[in-house]
Amino acid sequence: LPRSAVTPTALHDLQLGLVAQQPISIGELLTTTNTGTSTSKQLQLPVGFRSVAIVPPAALPPMQVGDHVDIIANGIVLAADALVLSLIEDTVGVIVAVPAELSAAVASAAAIGDATLVVSS
Repeated sequence: LPRSAVTPTALHDLQLGLVAQQPISIGELLTTTNTGTSTSKQLQLPVGFRSVAIVPPAALPPMQVGDHVDIIANGIVLAADALVLSLIEDTVGVIVAVPAELSAAVASAAAIGDATLVVSS
């Protein structure tokens, strides 16, 4: 696939012990969203929410599963109080739960690398 068609969350190297976290179709790219490890700590996705993987362009603030974050792109809060569902290995990114109606904007910003996170209290 052309580089521009590959999501930033696509896996470049297979790791031993990966487990599908959701159904994966034949030919579908393996990503940090649809794979994980059986020992990884992950929260359940709340009803009415969508999960989005975010690999921000800058370092992440310290956070853990269960924290709440604001997702910001270009100085605009796209989603306030999103729930951290899981940390992507080596804390290069996170998977967050956002309300379904905000998921398209958050996923779009994440895909082009504009999304960043601010831990909220």
